[in-house]
Amino acid sequence: MTTDHQSREPMSVEHPHLNDPNVQKVYEEASNWLRMVNVITWSMAAIFIPLSLACFPLAMKNLGYEPVFAFASLMLYGIWIYIGLLYSRSADVTREALFHVEEVWNLPTELRFYSRQGKLAKKRYGLHNVECFSFIVLVLAWVCFLSIVRVPGTN
Repeated sequence: MTTDHQSREPMSVEHPHLNDPNVQKVYEEASNWLRMVNVITWSMAAIFIPLSLACFPLAMKNLGYEPVFAFASLMLYGIWIYIGLLYSRSADVTREALFHVEEVWNLPTELRFYSRQGKLAKKRYGLHNVECFSFIVLVLAWVCFLSIVRVPGTN
C-alpha cells in the first residue's frame, strides 16, 4: 500500500535557480535563523514570565516593598516584550527571503512551507498582540493588588 505522496512522480522543474547552491544555502540559513529566533523568544519567555509573576508572592511576603516588586514585575515582562519585538523584526526579514526563494523555485503550493504560514506575527492573534494584552492584564493585576494591600488610612 502506498500513500499519496509516495505514488507521485518526483518534481521536475526547470529553473536556473532551483539547483543554485547559493539559493539553497540562503534557504537553509534563513530556515535555521527562523528556528533560532523562535527558540530564543520562547526561552526568554520561560525565564522572564515566571520571574515577573514571582514578584506577586514576594510582594505579599515583603510588605512595604510592594511598589518595588510591581516595578520589577512590569520591567521583567517588558523586557520579554522587547526581546519578542526585536527578534520578530528579524524574523520578518527572514520570512520574506524564504517566501521569495519558494517563489523562485516555483514550488507547488503544498511544498511552500513558509509561504503557506503567511505572516502569522501580523495577524490579530499574533504573539505581539498577546504580549501587549497580557501586559495590560499584568498592570491591572498590580493596580488591584496594590489597592488591596495599601488601603488608604491603614498601616
